Amino acid sequence: MDIVQHTYPPEFLNRIDEFIIFQRLSKDAIRDIVDIRLKELQAKLDDRRIKLDTDAKAKDWLSEKGYDTRYGARPLNRLIGKKLLGPLAERLIRGEIRNNEVARVRVASGGTELEVFPNHEPSTSNSK
Repeated sequence: MDIVQHTYPPEFLNRIDEFIIFQRLSKDAIRDIVDIRLKELQAKLDDRRIKLDTDAKAKDWLSEKGYDTRYGARPLNRLIGKKLLGPLAERLIRGEIRNNEVARVRVASGGTELEVFPNHEPSTSNSK
């Protein structure tokens, strides 16, 4: 609050009814958010009876890459969309992961990316 009071004039601050100060998220809190987002994704896969298998390293990777000191866990949703949902959707469309199967998500070798592993070779017909 000292920084706010020194940065903004009293006339401006007087117009604000309430200040809410947020603390940085702990690593445990970020990991909990990752678990919540993955449960939400699992719920979407349940109708196809596909089980999402994300190991601890992949969850840690999402926790680390999906957190920004300035923006908190907001980048996590974009990261999950880009690095997990997109590749998973491609595997489903190509028939590499099918109903009643497991979708395995791991950190790729080198630790810089996530990988959604296929269970099958891509389908050659468009009927699947």
